[in-house]
Amino acid sequence: STPSNSSAASDVYKRQRGFNTRRLFRENPPIEEGTLRALTLNLFARHGPLSMRMQHELSTDDDYTLKRFWNELIFEQSSRNLGNLACRMLGGFSPDTLKRPFLFTLGGIGSLPGYELNEFESSRFLLFNLDYSIKIGWPSFLFFIDGAEIDGVKGIKADVGLGVIPFGDISVRAVRKLEKDGDIKVYVRFAKRF
Repeated sequence: STPSNSSAASDVYKRQRGFNTRRLFRENPPIEEGTLRALTLNLFARHGPLSMRMQHELSTDDDYTLKRFWNELIFEQSSRNLGNLACRMLGGFSPDTLKRPFLFTLGGIGSLPGYELNEFESSRFLLFNLDYSIKIGWPSFLFFIDGAEIDGVKGIKADVGLGVIPFGDISVRAVRKLEKDGDIKVYVRFAKRF
């Protein structure tokens, strides 16, 4: 059966069904049409094991009012005997209530891998990621934990995982969200997470 009785929804469902016959796809959320012109300022600084990125977006007088800021702080330290430690703290903030498609999205392989892709949307969030890897012969082994405080979502969303790094930046990871209904997800990364 299709998600809706309307012929338009049925046609969309049929086109998408070819990708994965066991999974229903959700419809794209509605967005408001309009014109947006914005100024985006990106800054990056690095000193030793610390790096910082900032992005600020401000709109002009258009159909949307956009004031959006995010800041990222990364600490990376490598030691031959103690392994590699990488920590990231990322925060996004808007003084206004953002509309789609300008909301910050969290969830999925890059932010909270134990959750579905873009499972959470918000005008404000704070995300923490920690990856620790150690080489014991071959391959390297990996432990990671992620947590986020998301405005409008009850409680802290967190996941934990283990993985192996056979070579380079390629890793195979298993992760579980720290909730009662958390299932184990396995995925492959071909690059560093942050």
